Amino acid sequence: SAAGAYYLTGNLSGTFAGITISADNVVLDLGGFTMTGNATGDGISSMARRNIEIRNGTLQYWNFGLDLSQATQVRLLNLNVLTNNNHGILLGDDAQVQDCRACGNAGSGIFAGQRCTIADSVVSENGATGIDANYNASVIGCRAENNQVGGIGVNVGGLVQNCIAMNNGLGGSGANIAAGGIPFGNC
Repeated sequence: SAAGAYYLTGNLSGTFAGITISADNVVLDLGGFTMTGNATGDGISSMARRNIEIRNGTLQYWNFGLDLSQATQVRLLNLNVLTNNNHGILLGDDAQVQDCRACGNAGSGIFAGQRCTIADSVVSENGATGIDANYNASVIGCRAENNQVGGIGVNVGGLVQNCIAMNNGLGGSGANIAAGGIPFGNC
């Protein structure tokens, strides 16, 4: 509930909810530890807050691994978000995702708002689209495979560059970009 830097000192198991961030300007380092839920609450969530960074750990078996859909200016670094009951990572606008893995989630691996950048991340075996990003998003250097709906989807003004998308389901094996988007580069 206060700005600052926080870190886990051990694994965390939640019976309903994990960690709720209710302040701006927060850095949360999971320290390589695992947060395990029981598929009902969210691993890490935040209401309308800004400038949040979460890094270095694993979130598994929650409803949403991370629900930061109302937060802006979020940075996620080096996270494993696995086997959650809905989307693995749910983001609002202006977020940055770097070196994350979202695998085996029932919804999308990463579901992102406008002007987000998702880089050097892996999404696989999710129940919906691997990466589903809104207007003016950039997806760079990512790998999407074996997702049930599609590999990578971005909306108008989006960029998909230097990515690999294969063996995905209903939306095709590759990437999908809405009309008016920036052409693919080296996918």
